[in-house]
Amino acid sequence: MHVQSDFIGEYQVNDSAVSELVHFWEQNKDNADMGRIGFGYDENRKKSKELLITPDNLPEFTYYHELFYCLNHYIQEYQFANEVNKFSIFENTKVQYYDKGWGYYDYHCENEGYKSTRKRHLVFMTYLNDVKDGGTEFFYQQRTTNAERGKTVIWPSAWTHTHRGCVSEEQEKLIVTGWFSFDD
Repeated sequence: MHVQSDFIGEYQVNDSAVSELVHFWEQNKDNADMGRIGFGYDENRKKSKELLITPDNLPEFTYYHELFYCLNHYIQEYQFANEVNKFSIFENTKVQYYDKGWGYYDYHCENEGYKSTRKRHLVFMTYLNDVKDGGTEFFYQQRTTNAERGKTVIWPSAWTHTHRGCVSEEQEKLIVTGWFSFDD
């Protein structure tokens, strides 16, 4: 029997990994920049604050190991996602803060074919707090993931997984997000 899938995996990271990232945000939020899209800022399309974690520094976080645990589950379910060129985390990972009413308002995908995005294979995102109306809406899959503390979502980076953030008018949202990208 063939079961159709939307290729969106949901997993859970441990609470200590989440707490560590929330603490990182709290300690460094004064150094956060406005969230970028592509090569600039456009608050009509996305309004957030973000801190970057370099690929060299990410392994210092408990989250890194938890994330690869989630990835292993994803590739067990979708084995052909792993039967491609070598991939890992080569770009900065972003801790993103959305105040009430802020969000990534536009539908978008993570690999739009530009030089800076075309090596992206899979997207990862973990919600760092519960937001009752602040998940992520996937256009073609007609699916919304709920923003629940520690929930980690992994999906393909292509146009097939066009998505946008659900904007909460009542609560702040904090996430960490990034990409598993192909090696050179």
